[in-house]
Amino acid sequence: MEFAYDYGQLYLYDVGGGVDFSDDRNPYLDALDAANESGLTVGVASGVVDVLMPRQENFSSAVDVIETESAPPLSETADHIIEFDLTSTGWIKLEGSGGSGELEIEIPSGVYRARLSGFDFDAASRWSYGDPGNPTDHYRLELWPSEAPEPPAELGRWQGYAERI
Repeated sequence: MEFAYDYGQLYLYDVGGGVDFSDDRNPYLDALDAANESGLTVGVASGVVDVLMPRQENFSSAVDVIETESAPPLSETADHIIEFDLTSTGWIKLEGSGGSGELEIEIPSGVYRARLSGFDFDAASRWSYGDPGNPTDHYRLELWPSEAPEPPAELGRWQGYAERI
């Protein structure tokens, strides 16, 4: 599947509920504030997961979504790995910041621990508009049932974030 992100951020959330998009609340900013306060590249607040991405934008990044029964082994080739809790009432949305694109993915209802592993960050960070094709960063989103809430975590951090965060 392909998704888009822009402004260095990707949002994930349950389509069916739990996010208050009323005029007096901004769950996107709440989640970004949570990331900034924790010093992590992921923040969770107000029903939204905000993932800070390795570059300004990629309008055709690939993601593989894999449901498992339990936590899978960590990828040894991923550049960056984060985990967070995610609830689904049947569909989750990956939304690029600034309205750059949306991808809805059918996920059985439940409470999940999610692991987003990112690959080819170095090559993507060097890509420029004069280059052919698109940036090469791509992702694996693994989901498994969760028994108890856990805070967001970084299990591996790409060295390029040292210059950005």
